Amino acid sequence: MGAVDTGTRIRLPACQVIHPYRVLDKESVNALPRWSGGNGWTYPLSHLLKADVRAIFDELIPEPSDYGDTFHGYEYRMSLLHERTNASNSGAYRAMPGEYVGEQGWS
Repeated sequence: MGAVDTGTRIRLPACQVIHPYRVLDKESVNALPRWSGGNGWTYPLSHLLKADVRAIFDELIPEPSDYGDTFHGYEYRMSLLHERTNASNSGAYRAMPGEYVGEQGWS
């Protein structure tokens, strides 16, 4: 017996398949109880992902400033890929703005 064909055909680059906009949006992230009803983050998806992924890298990148630099570098590079792949693909997203773009993020 062969595999079942569901008829779904999605052809997107991997960077588009894992784009945060597929599962998160600014308003929902800013409304999370963990932020205690504050004014919200300028780049809430970026802030949430950076905070939630931190524990995974604690042993590998123990210094907070090194982790911040590494995460911002990852976001920047992924955003370049998102921009490069969005025009030619239906259902693709543009780059996600993040904390990496802030004027204090680069020296």
